Amino acid sequence: MNVTVRFIVVAVIMVVVAFAFAVYQSVFTLASSEILSEMRNAYLVRLWLTGLVPWIPLIISTAAIVTFSLAVSPYDLGGSGMLIRAIRPILWIIVGAGIVFGVWVALLEPRVQHQIQRMEYRGAVTERAWSDAQRSRDMGEYAVAERYVLLYLSVVGADEDAEAFLEEVRTVQNTAARNSRIVAATTTPRRNEVSGLGVAELLAQAREFYEAGNYFSAHYYASRAVEMTDGRSDARQVQARALNAMESESYAIEDEQTRSLYQQKVEAFQLFQLGASARNEAVTENAEALIRAYFKFQELLQRAPGDPDIQRYARLSAEEVEKISF
Repeated sequence: MNVTVRFIVVAVIMVVVAFAFAVYQSVFTLASSEILSEMRNAYLVRLWLTGLVPWIPLIISTAAIVTFSLAVSPYDLGGSGMLIRAIRPILWIIVGAGIVFGVWVALLEPRVQHQIQRMEYRGAVTERAWSDAQRSRDMGEYAVAERYVLLYLSVVGADEDAEAFLEEVRTVQNTAARNSRIVAATTTPRRNEVSGLGVAELLAQAREFYEAGNYFSAHYYASRAVEMTDGRSDARQVQARALNAMESESYAIEDEQTRSLYQQKVEAFQLFQLGASARNEAVTENAEALIRAYFKFQELLQRAPGDPDIQRYARLSAEEVEKISF
């Protein structure tokens, strides 16, 4: 076995030992780092490179010293004057290792270190964002939780758990907003009916109530405008839109008790509309509808005495029943 081969054998042994140590160090560092799962392999490879490549010049030089100190005797060189010829291939290997190390230090290492820092930063940000999102949700701060999970997704990209989490907090927020809008719509104090209001004011008030989600009041004010103008088209449009929204809104209410109250209120309102629309025609079915509406609104008044829609139509149905009864 010539000198070069012996040197290569010694160098390979030392590189394997250094490689094993670099892998161990990389795995140990990875275990204590907050790195995204999809980045762990790339992070591990970069750690391994930064742990191994800087040692290559020292490994090669040490391998040369060990080779000529322990693995090669003077007799293996073939006599005087053969040393330079024997070590020339080894010197070329050392020079090549030096060039590789220079390229690493000047060009590659800064980029690899930057990538490692970027991965560590992204891992830390996402870890904090995810934990903060869960904590905010548990505290009932769903808007804050949404912002944190959006930050998390902006870093990691697609993630089924995070997307399900985002859908959950948005659903809760939408439900809360819808229910609060309905509650506000049914508890907001109103002016005393429509006395003294002109058509323009009635329409403006109807549109305002409609935009606020208070469809019962929107329909009432639009209906008064229709009566005053003998069927004004824009008033009828608001009236129809309010009626459609009123009837479909109950399906969007998540809370069971709120939905039940709202549905019964719509049912009583429909009976009132059926009876009041033909009260001058003396039709028995319509009179019965008014009476049923009256009793339903009285029942609802017991359940929700503070609901202004129920208060209004309980009074109006009582007035209509009085007209057909006396």
